[in-house]
Amino acid sequence: MQNINALVNTLQNGVAFVTFRKKDNSVREMTCTLQATRISYENKTTGERKRNDDVLVVWDMSKQQWRSMRKDSIMCWADVTSSYAQA
Repeated sequence: MQNINALVNTLQNGVAFVTFRKKDNSVREMTCTLQATRISYENKTTGERKRNDDVLVVWDMSKQQWRSMRKDSIMCWADVTSSYAQA
């Protein structure tokens, strides 16, 4: 597995294509980000969620929704920022 810190850095500064294994053991691919300028979301949550350091919460570029994955389920990822020109 590639370095999680490098993935988080890529997500904060651009876009990554991530392949991971879901709880039901199926494989999912997702193009995602944590870069604020790429997230079109208004935070309407009033409560705080319990932090879980084993989970990575990201913005799914295709579904335009927050998604999460367990860090230990990540199979591979790639920086695809150059494929997503910013408006």
